[in-house]
Amino acid sequence: LSMPSATDLSSLDQPIAPGTVEYLIDESGALTYAEVFNRTDFKVSPKRVPSFGYTESTYWFRTKVQNVTSEEDWVVEIGYALLDDVVLYVDSGSGDVQEYYGGDHLPFDKRHRPHRLINFGVKIESGQSATLFFRVKTGGSLQLPVMIFSERSYGDAMAEDTALQVLLYGILVAMIFFNGFLGLSLRDSAYGYYVGNLIFFLVSWMSLQ
Repeated sequence: LSMPSATDLSSLDQPIAPGTVEYLIDESGALTYAEVFNRTDFKVSPKRVPSFGYTESTYWFRTKVQNVTSEEDWVVEIGYALLDDVVLYVDSGSGDVQEYYGGDHLPFDKRHRPHRLINFGVKIESGQSATLFFRVKTGGSLQLPVMIFSERSYGDAMAEDTALQVLLYGILVAMIFFNGFLGLSLRDSAYGYYVGNLIFFLVSWMSLQ
């Protein structure tokens, strides 16, 4: 395979390096991993985070990583929760390809970690390189922001993310009740419109999480 340079897994959490993600459009959605593996018409994504808007086509992505740490257990996270179907193939070159399923069409309890973002637990041994292939099919906007965490650090990242979500939800709910109380006390309909906008924003935001 002729591929761009790899992302070095040199820290416990990091994004895929810019310029290392390639993509292939599968308009029929019929290609298999065995067929895609040997394709030579992958193109390098011009964007740091691959993004293709609304599309009915299936997309394949591939990127290479090199584990230069002593860690072996990793979590691959896709920082966009609204992808319908995602299959991750991890090829370490030994002939044993790891295969994982994710996306918001998969039951939540099937995820590697019970987190709002799509995540997969993978094994990449110390000193080993691996090629990650993603098959993505979705009915909405397609983007693929990928982060890789060590298994140990992902728990901390989940806790921080959950704490932030709770804080933001709490602030919005407090604003809704406070302004609702003021509107009732002052009998000012302007507060009602403001509260309605806040509720709409809160519901919309929750649906994207």
